Amino acid sequence: MQEPQKTTVLVTMSEEQFRHFQNTLERVEQLLSTHKKDKDEFLTVSQTMELFKCSRATLNNWRSKGILTPKVVEGWVYYLKSDCLRALKDSDPGKGGYRNG
Repeated sequence: MQEPQKTTVLVTMSEEQFRHFQNTLERVEQLLSTHKKDKDEFLTVSQTMELFKCSRATLNNWRSKGILTPKVVEGWVYYLKSDCLRALKDSDPGKGGYRNG
């Protein structure tokens, strides 16, 4: 098997753009580190809505109540699958779960 050919790329950016890039990279590294440590799966908002069979408004309501805590990277929102499963487990079916509350 041949090794991939290496390419050098020169990029010019302002100091502000570099800081933004560096911050983004650090946040991605944090997410990856959390993901590797927890061996958890990140769900998009759509995947989370499908899991709960709920609307975006319901997710936002749970978010504001602290029932689910999203992970936000560069404006993209993700939920940990384990947090979602915990919320399902903790919901009280006799009271309709979190939907009514």
